[in-house]
Amino acid sequence: MRYHSPLHDPLTQDELNALRASLSAKEFQHDLFRAFLFVCETGLSWEDVYLLKWTQIDRENHLLVHDYERINGHQTQRLSQFALNVLPEQSSSKVFPDLHFELIQDRYGEWCSSDLWVWGKRSNIKRGFCLEAAGATFVTKMTAQHVDEHELAKMLNITELDLRWIYPIRSFNPIDLMFLS
Repeated sequence: MRYHSPLHDPLTQDELNALRASLSAKEFQHDLFRAFLFVCETGLSWEDVYLLKWTQIDRENHLLVHDYERINGHQTQRLSQFALNVLPEQSSSKVFPDLHFELIQDRYGEWCSSDLWVWGKRSNIKRGFCLEAAGATFVTKMTAQHVDEHELAKMLNITELDLRWIYPIRSFNPIDLMFLS
């Protein structure tokens, strides 16, 4: 299991609602905050969010279509109303045009951490969190809905082993890596 920091802990529904409510404040209109909430709801990787185009989103039918080169195909995911509500207005071909790739590459950088910290504090969240907490929030929500490991790994386009490695969630049965070889 990788190093785990409290910054990676999933957000509660109350914390998500507080963050979402703060989006109406002008200072939190940046794509970083909207993308964070979108990842909490969809489980998309930060790279996929950065590359996300409006042509992949069908608002009318609440669908998101991912094209994955590594599996030579696509995957369709249902979008909740929450996910649709945090999307910005369409202003370019990219969904989050102001989300910078440097930010995604340096998830633990000072700029990102300080912006998320300020956002959390102004939303009355008493603990810190980082970008990785968004994915952990999605995984926790899915396990609470009794989505099994195999289906969840498939949704995230990762292996079950990677799922256990990246998201150390108590509901997963621990595995002994020695028996995998």
